Amino acid sequence: ENHLSAYLPHSSYSEQILVSEALESLDELTINTGCYWLADASLEVKQNLPNIIGTIQNAYPELDIFCTINPKKGGAAAIMNAEIRQKLVQSMVDFCAEQNLAGVDIDWEFPAEDQWDEFSDLIVELSSALSSGGRRLSLAFYPEDVNLSPEAIKAIRKVNVMAYDQFDEQGRHSTYETALDSIDY
Repeated sequence: ENHLSAYLPHSSYSEQILVSEALESLDELTINTGCYWLADASLEVKQNLPNIIGTIQNAYPELDIFCTINPKKGGAAAIMNAEIRQKLVQSMVDFCAEQNLAGVDIDWEFPAEDQWDEFSDLIVELSSALSSGGRRLSLAFYPEDVNLSPEAIKAIRKVNVMAYDQFDEQGRHSTYETALDSIDY
């Protein structure tokens, strides 16, 4: 089943989006860069983010809204300890419930080489916790060096392929062919 989805940086939001009906044809919208996880497993939410989410939900109640949650500087430490990681999962699930979100999108650029096992654990645990509440997990990936475990890959419900800032063998930027190569990856 295909869905039309888009990313909206929270800093690019304006009421004009609602007036222009730019969101009308979407099935899913991911609001990006407004929420971060910290080393202590708490979330840092930009002050205007809940208002943006609520305004869009009121205008488009059928639209599934996801929110990107990324680690803030030092936030990666939260996934390295199982107990703190579980608190992080609960923080994200609680945020989704409070904001009535369809799910969480993780757009972490990039886990360090020695963090992929714990990141995989986070994905599996977060997906399970979200799905028990009827919510979903999506991940955005740049198409190279993704080292998630097979269990984590199975736990992802949606992938946003970052098929931009890529060059083909002729030096052309972000071509259709590089997008297809990204999807194949």
